Amino acid sequence: MRINQERLVFLALAVLKEAALACKPAPLTPSLGLRMAISFLWAHSKGPRFPYDDFWKAIRDPGLPNQHESMQQYLRTTYADSGLKGIIRSVGMPETVEFDQLLRVAAGTKEDRNRYRMSQAFKQVIEEKRLHDEWKRSKRQCTLRGQA
Repeated sequence: MRINQERLVFLALAVLKEAALACKPAPLTPSLGLRMAISFLWAHSKGPRFPYDDFWKAIRDPGLPNQHESMQQYLRTTYADSGLKGIIRSVGMPETVEFDQLLRVAAGTKEDRNRYRMSQAFKQVIEEKRLHDEWKRSKRQCTLRGQA
């Protein structure tokens, strides 16, 4: 059984998202899997190379010696996310909050999986409420017309 192209691209992006999340406390030493994911995405890219270079530099950036540790962490994660968004654009995937949530879930932190489940449940509750309100409105209109 073959895996389709979009699934492979998504999995490679999830590897990059995992690296972007993991580089917050300290710069990463890129693994072979991360290198392969970046190479795979670049091979399937329709855009420029600079987002890949920016992402690579960001996850490995130790920061300036005179910067506070929290500033180094902030800059590293911000630049990594920025590079990742450019990579997402270059491979033709959607740049939406929902897609970012899916990448976080695929990256595998338990907290993110729980947060995603809660947001999905909340969306479902809102949709059910909207449908119920719509049903009540239509019932009220039928009653006003004398059809009920």
